[in-house]
Parts: sequence; structure tokens; C-alpha cells
Amino acid sequence: MNVISKAMERSGLDKDVIPFLTSMTSVLFKVMLVLSVAGMVGIETTSFIALLGAAGLAIGMALQGTLEHFASGVLILIFKPYRVGDLIDVQGVVGTVKEIQVFNTIIDSLENKKVIIPNGIATSGIMTNLSATEFLRVDLNIAMPYEEDFDKV
Repeated sequence: MNVISKAMERSGLDKDVIPFLTSMTSVLFKVMLVLSVAGMVGIETTSFIALLGAAGLAIGMALQGTLEHFASGVLILIFKPYRVGDLIDVQGVVGTVKEIQVFNTIIDSLENKKVIIPNGIATSGIMTNLSATEFLRVDLNIAMPYEEDFDKV
């Protein structure tokens, strides 16, 4: 796993994605090892594979919402619509991204509140990255009497 992790680092993958991919690869290798050893010992592996498939389907149905947040977190980590430190507007919450986790995105709002948004909800609507461009336009309406001198105001 160290060799795979170092190869991912050398390939230029983002540092946020490497631990996730390393752990997923580790689990996959362990399952393959158990199935290979079972086949060598003489245990019929076909029934195990069918059992794993059925268990995966049952767990997937039970964790449907959680898996949506997980998949969305992976997409955020890969495609990077926003990064840590960006000022974003997600589902009506405006704030600075504090942390991007696999299941949630943590935002410090402008009202100084810690907002935890599930990644499935964050990616299902419009995301506005206010830090993506160099300048941010602010429209400000100011009321003034008609008789005032415009240059003076």
C-alpha cells in the first residue's frame, strides 16, 4: 500500500484524494486475498462471491442516502468545484470552506456559524464559488433625496 500511495503522489494526484484511494485499494486487496486463500484451501468461492454481491446490494439499499453523500464527496474531491478557503454559496449558505470531508463539507458562515452540509445536498443544487474569479461585484443601493447634489453625495 505504501508503494501505491507513493505512486499516486508521484503521479500528481491531489493530496486530499490519495488517503481515500489508498484505503479503498487496501480493502479491495484484502477481499481479493481472502477469496484467493479460500480457493487455495479448497473452499468453493462462487457461493462467497454471490453472498458478497447480495450483502452489497442489501447494504447499498440500507445506506442509500449515505452512499449518495459519499459519492458526491468523491466527486467534489476529484472535480474540485471549490477548495478549502474558498468563499462559496451552497444551498443558500454563504461562507468560507473550512474542511471538505468524504460525507460532509464544513463551512464557516458569514454569521460566524459552523455549517455542516452533506455533500449530496451540496452537489444537488447550484453551487456558486465566489472566490473563483479575481474580483467580486457588489451592488449597493443608496437612497438619496432628489434635491441633493449628486457630486456632493
